[in-house]
Amino acid sequence: MYMRQVCLAAAATLVLYTSAAQPADTIKLAYIAPLSGTFALTFEEGLKQFRAAVDEVNAKGGVLGGRQLEIVPYDNKGTPQETLIVLNRAIDNGAHYILATISSVAITISEALVKYNARHPERPVLYLNYDARDPSLTEDRCNFWHFRFEPHADMNISVLTDSIAADPSVKKVYFLHQDYAWGQSVRRVALEMLTKKRPDIEVVGDDLIALGKVKDFTPYVAKIRAAAADTVFTSNWGSDLQLLLKAAEQSGLKAHFYTTHAWVVGTPAVIGSAGANRIKTLMAWHINDAPADWESKLLRYEQKYQTKSHPS
Repeated sequence: MYMRQVCLAAAATLVLYTSAAQPADTIKLAYIAPLSGTFALTFEEGLKQFRAAVDEVNAKGGVLGGRQLEIVPYDNKGTPQETLIVLNRAIDNGAHYILATISSVAITISEALVKYNARHPERPVLYLNYDARDPSLTEDRCNFWHFRFEPHADMNISVLTDSIAADPSVKKVYFLHQDYAWGQSVRRVALEMLTKKRPDIEVVGDDLIALGKVKDFTPYVAKIRAAAADTVFTSNWGSDLQLLLKAAEQSGLKAHFYTTHAWVVGTPAVIGSAGANRIKTLMAWHINDAPADWESKLLRYEQKYQTKSHPS
């Protein structure tokens, strides 16, 4: 994950807007995220990763003849409404690029920047979407000012459903997703793909939950058990996934989990050894497949930025 952030910060220098700014000017990248509330820990760690990436670029002399990069955080509380407020504030404060994820937030930013850049062609702002995976962002909502770094939901779910389809032990699947653009998209696509790939599989449960609102997943685990599901398919992330897995472990639920975000900061620690051969996930990059120097780099990163865990 840290590697992707370094690439992201470096990529930001490749699409710089045309302006009269002098080489000594700092290039500001606004990091818009829920820095308070239920998901704060996840995004505080993300902020550290971006700062680590920017520090590395700056230590090597910056970009474009010595210009330095600066990450400026803004708390959007995870809502589209607050996102618009802090987006305008970031632009007013001189942000050249916007870093953000969460599909509903991403849609808000992408559409707002289309309007802003049409009004201010002399000073456009670019949205760098590092993990919002709603397919519409690069399909019907695609625009010149949005750049996505991650595979979108359909690509992710194609991989996971291929894995499920190849496992003959999967007979009954329980769906559990967050009720917003990302979760809704995953639910729809996964149902379509599983029906085509394994029409014999029975979907025995299908729940959408309010994002970040459920504090006790014991009732959902009870429903999964009552439905006799052998597999749970969930696109939950952050505390919504951590609390689900914790409740499943405490209740002794033996079902297998297919997830999209079990790698996110804090989640592996919650899973522990209980997830061995039972909880499956996917991600675009992993340290085990990286050049050897990345291990020492990540250890230095952990020490300097006091991270909760590295993405291994």
